[in-house]
Order: sequence, then structure tokens, then C-alpha cells
Amino acid sequence: MLPVLFLSHAALGVFCLFTRALAPEQRSPLINAAAGVGALSALVLFFVRGSALGWRAFSLRPGSAAVVAAAVFCAWLMLLALAGRDGRWDLGALVGAGSSALALFAHSEWIVPALLFWVCLSASLWVAASARGERASAAVVLALSDALYIGGLVVYGLDQETWRMPSAVMSWPGYLLGAAALLRAGLLPRLGIWSLLGRIEGVVLPLAVGSAFALVPTISEGDEILVALPVLCVAVATAVWVIAERARRLASIPAWATALMISVVWIEPRSLGKAGVTAVLAVGVTALWPWTAGRAQSERGLLLAMVPVTVGSGAVFAGAAASFERAISIETVLAAAPWSAFGALLPAALAAGVTLGAGIARRLEPEAYEPAAVLITWVLAGAGLVLGLSPSVQLGLSNGEGAAGRAPWLYVVAAAAGVAVARFGPRRRVQLETILDVPAAGAIEARGTAATVLTRASAVVAVVGFGVTLWFTYRGLSMGFL
Repeated sequence: MLPVLFLSHAALGVFCLFTRALAPEQRSPLINAAAGVGALSALVLFFVRGSALGWRAFSLRPGSAAVVAAAVFCAWLMLLALAGRDGRWDLGALVGAGSSALALFAHSEWIVPALLFWVCLSASLWVAASARGERASAAVVLALSDALYIGGLVVYGLDQETWRMPSAVMSWPGYLLGAAALLRAGLLPRLGIWSLLGRIEGVVLPLAVGSAFALVPTISEGDEILVALPVLCVAVATAVWVIAERARRLASIPAWATALMISVVWIEPRSLGKAGVTAVLAVGVTALWPWTAGRAQSERGLLLAMVPVTVGSGAVFAGAAASFERAISIETVLAAAPWSAFGALLPAALAAGVTLGAGIARRLEPEAYEPAAVLITWVLAGAGLVLGLSPSVQLGLSNGEGAAGRAPWLYVVAAAAGVAVARFGPRRRVQLETILDVPAAGAIEARGTAATVLTRASAVVAVVGFGVTLWFTYRGLSMGFL
């Protein structure tokens, strides 16, 4: 079953490739059908993620599988909403190849397959970013993340004389891998992968963010507060920046969600599934925003605010509990200070998120939307709510049995009470805000000579990284590591 779930996406990508000779009106239903099958395959992967399936050098891990399934699900649905009508076979092929590469990278037991499939995913992202020629920002970040990831794993393998993927990397190779994850997650607003926002090619963004979260378990066992605390500070600063902006920019908004969620995973690895799914869903609804103008404001705001009743709140609460437990268990004040600071800063992060989400939910925009994109946004928002309200451990929210397991029912009661108050509570007339334009993409992109130099330098770095991967692969094969 596992090979079907992992490789079905690549097969769908090849199917999309073979449709390129057809006319757009003939190709469109085929691309849509492929996207639907891909999304269904991702759902199956999500529901079997705890079954401990294995296949050759790959084994299913619940947290990583949840992130991969969510990322692939979002990517295929976004393709269905944005590119299926136009019969974009090229994006279908890229999503298919990237989805299989992400699944195989995230579940590899060996270093060499993980390196190869990471590079394959990067190639898919690179091609998507280059579709309209504006690729310098994304190229630099992808090349740097590749160099850091390849360098960190190769050095670790040589130093430890092992071919197996690590469970936690100590010393400076771990910092290289950590930097690769943060760059791929889009920690820097308006830079890197966020240049794909506002473009149809943004359908691959969930795969990029998913790969960053899938990498964290390789690095962290939950002790890296000195990494998590600065990343949380970046998340709060990004949210405040977005709130203060007079004209919202798409390329600033999802960086808030990914930074907050990845900071939590760094100190609470058990929250990987919740945090990764939250980040992927937030990226998905933001990327769809230009095609849902005038619709789905509340759904976007709810996911980005990460309030209770959404799956993101579970990740935030897990991070708060972990930081509090560590802070009170450490005897020295100096050693406990970073953990205390993390726990103290989380309420500020939640407050910033609620303010940001409320502002997005209240926006009035001209109604220029694609019905399919609105429908997919509702689906993604519904997924966040279902996972947030579910009392089932298998679906992802419950943190345990007893009182912790009953917490989701409190969310259900609170949500029902909120709906009742909104429906039957007293109302008064309010002055509506001025109708605003759809947020611009807002990514910072180099132009002219600078763009050419950066792109070519990034290509050189990427080629060198690929060469190192091939050399390491040859070394492993020659030693018979398989």
C-alpha cells in the first residue's frame, strides 16, 4: 500500500505530462481528474499515518505523514482551483513529481535517498518559480537551503560513519540542517519562496513549507529553545508588521504562520502534525486569496488567527505546556529563562494572531473571484476546523486521555455558543469600512543585472550541491550500504 500512496502522485504527474499534446478544452477535465485523485490519495495517507507501514528504505511516521498528506492535499486542490480550468499540464507534472519526492524524502530511513528526493523536490520548486522569469529571490533561498541541507547531512554521515538518517543532529551539522529548514519554511517575509504568491505557480508552495516541517524531526528532540525563541520573536514581529501595514501584502502574511508553528515544533516534536498542518493550510488559503476576492474573508481570518476550534490552537497550547514544564523543572534561573520567555511570549503571539485574523476577516473587497478557488478555500478552512474540533487522537487534536482528551468537546460547546450569540444576540448598525483592493503580492525581487547574477550564482550552488549528492551516492553504492 505504501508504494501506491507515495508513487501515485508521480504517476499522476506523468499522466499530466502526456496530456500536453491535447487542446486545452480536452486537457482541462483530465488535469482536474488527476488533481482529484491526487487529493484523495493524500487523504488516504493521512488516515493511515499511524499504521506503521514500511516499504524498503521507507517507513511511515505519524507526524511526518500528517504534514506530507496535508501539503500534498493542498497542492492538488490548489491545482484543481487555479490551473485545472486552463489545462496547465506543466503544473500538474510539477505537483505530481514534487508530491512523491516530498513523501519519499520525509520517510526515508537512509541519508542517500533523503538527499536525492530533497533535490528532486527542489528541482520542481525551481522550475515552478522560473515559469515567468522572476526567480532570483526564490532561486537564492532554494539554492542556500539545498547547500545547507546537503552539507549538513553529508558531514554528519561522514563524521558518524553511518548511512542512516539521524534522529537528532548535534553540533554544527545540526545548525546547517536547522538553517535549511528555516529558509525552506519562508522565515523571511517577502523573500524567497513567497515570490510565488499571487501567481498560479504558487500551487507548489505547500510542498515547500511541508518539506521544512518534515525536516525538523531529523534535527530536534525538543531541547533547542535557543533556536525556537528567536524564531518565535520573528513570528511576533512579522504579525505586528503585517497589522501595521497600510496596504497588506500577501508575501508577509504566511511567514507569520510558518514561523510560529515551526518554533513550537522545535521544543515540542509531538506537535509536528498539528503545527505542520496549520502552516500548510495557512499558506494554501493565502495563496488562493487573489482568486477569492470578496469571499472567504472569515475563513482566511480564522485559520490565520489560530484561535481555539482550529487545529493551530492545539499546537500553540502544546508549545505553551512544553515551555512551562521545562521552565519549572530546571533548577537554575539562567537556564530556565529562555523557556520562561518562550511561554510568556506565546500569549503575545496569540494576541497578534487574533488581531491579524480579525483584520483579514473584516476586509471588504471588490467581488472578483473564481468559484472553484472559493470552494477550495472553504474546504481548507473546514479541514482546519474538523481537525481542531475532533476528539479523536487519530484525527489529530486530542493530547491524551482523560481531561486532555475531553478538551475538544469544550471547543465544540464554545463554538456552538458563539454561533448562538452571533445569531440571536442584539445588533446595531455599524459603519462599514471603505472597500479595499486585493492585497498585492509584495515580494521583494531583484531586477536587471542583479537578478541575473543572483540566479546564475544560485544555479552554480545548486549544481555543486547536486554533484556532492551524486558523489555521496556513488560512495555509498561502492561500499554496499544498501
